[in-house]
Amino acid sequence: MSETLESLKPQSETRKVMGGKVNTYRRENCDNWQCSTYLNGRNWRVSTHEDSLARARDFAEDWYLGLRGKAHAGILPKETRRQGKKFKDAAAKLLEEAPILTQGQGGPTWLEQYELKLNGVILPFLGEKYFNLTRRGACNSTT
Repeated sequence: MSETLESLKPQSETRKVMGGKVNTYRRENCDNWQCSTYLNGRNWRVSTHEDSLARARDFAEDWYLGLRGKAHAGILPKETRRQGKKFKDAAAKLLEEAPILTQGQGGPTWLEQYELKLNGVILPFLGEKYFNLTRRGACNSTT
């Protein structure tokens, strides 16, 4: 037997659907087909939950047309990775509300030191990063 373990491993397969706008593919060691497309500035992926290529292609076409319909209606988000606030905006809001939150227990020097640490250490690294408020639940105000 000249077959190795690598040759017995199932290889991934890829097919184009709808003129190349949708990729239908099967990953290694997976029976179900997946589909993906690029729309509204981002990649979209979903499992078809089908092991038949014909049914997977039908699913992929319906899924893509549904996405296009949502995009045309304006209910599909354009860029989901950048939704939320920047860390520097939340930090500014925290510094604004810190005297109220601490109720004067920290004192004015504590607040000054806290602001120095935030501006000097944390904000240079995290200031331009986004975080999603719906996942964190750490900030009640979205204004």
